[in-house]
Amino acid sequence: ENTFFIFVNDHGEGLSIAPHKTDGHGSDLYPGNMDVPWIVRGPKIPAGHEINGLVSQIDFTPTMMGLLDLPPDENPLSGVNLADQLLGDSSPSSRQFAFAASFFFGADIAALFTSDRQCQRDYGSSPSPKIADGCFYRSGPKKFGKRIPPEGMLEQLDGFRASLLEKHASWDTQELLPDEDLNEQLKALGYVE
Repeated sequence: ENTFFIFVNDHGEGLSIAPHKTDGHGSDLYPGNMDVPWIVRGPKIPAGHEINGLVSQIDFTPTMMGLLDLPPDENPLSGVNLADQLLGDSSPSSRQFAFAASFFFGADIAALFTSDRQCQRDYGSSPSPKIADGCFYRSGPKKFGKRIPPEGMLEQLDGFRASLLEKHASWDTQELLPDEDLNEQLKALGYVE
């Protein structure tokens, strides 16, 4: 009656897209690594209902705040509140695109997704490129086959990535090093070498 059960994860492992699989989930941005479950059960959520349209992981917090009738976060990067859609509203998500980037183990890659397309670039991964630059269909029989026209999406990707990097450069950050036990756990999970 008053509890939400939520299942979500941060990435896939590319198991369904073997031809494009690279080593490690942070090494590419193909759907096998980017498409993840987000399952919610709780008060007033209809069984089997799916949100119509594009959803991103950054929508998780504002949606949960909306379900709990909490005030929205004013951070412009905080995502979209999809509580109404989760509760059964059939109108599509207002999200027009989703963005992803990875700097994992020398990767420098980013992608912009719509519900049916993905445009991606490698911005100088080291030691070698991690993904194929270009735009592709995300689903259907032509999934990541022949490139398709970018229709302005690559320029939008470049601009969005540049604005986020500029914003990140202004943040006051400090490096935190894990203790030995945590470092061993992170190594076992493949997050550090």
